[in-house]
Amino acid sequence: MFIEKIKKCFNEHRKIIQISIIVFILFASYFVYKGIVKTNAHNLDNSSSANLPVKDVQIDERILVQITGEVNKPGVYEMNNNDRLQDLIQIAGGFTKHADKEAINLTQKLTDEMVIQIPRKIDFITSDTNNKISLNKATLEELVSGLNGIGISKAQKIIDYRNQHGKFTSIEQLKEVLTESTFEKIKNDVTL
Repeated sequence: MFIEKIKKCFNEHRKIIQISIIVFILFASYFVYKGIVKTNAHNLDNSSSANLPVKDVQIDERILVQITGEVNKPGVYEMNNNDRLQDLIQIAGGFTKHADKEAINLTQKLTDEMVIQIPRKIDFITSDTNNKISLNKATLEELVSGLNGIGISKAQKIIDYRNQHGKFTSIEQLKEVLTESTFEKIKNDVTL
């Protein structure tokens, strides 16, 4: 009797039962498939990292870098993005005899649009034994470090004046570049 009730119920709801079974099979298939795919992907990740060496891949991209100061051939150079400062200096003809090689990091990586200034060794150029700074021979660094009250901008004004008008012929010509008070501070520390 119980079996007959099940058969009768099955016949009455046959379509619903068949659809439910199909839906169940589809859901089960989907989850089994996702589990297999996820497991395989995980296994691939683990096997590839365990068996293959990891390397940094660098694309040789070209960059432009400018070098100025104490190199034999200052200018703008096209370099590889993984080059170092020592590579640039070599291409720029190497250091001049006045270069301060200790003041720079030769292992510095180059970047696009970088400007490198190779400094000059600071050895004061004097014309007498009083250690005065020569207005006609001193570099920017020598003017800044050797004269109290002279920063980079004032030192650059002195050099620009010298480049535009030629050598200083008198110390008083500094008044055309500096204020009276600055001139008074340094007049005893400079020579032609």
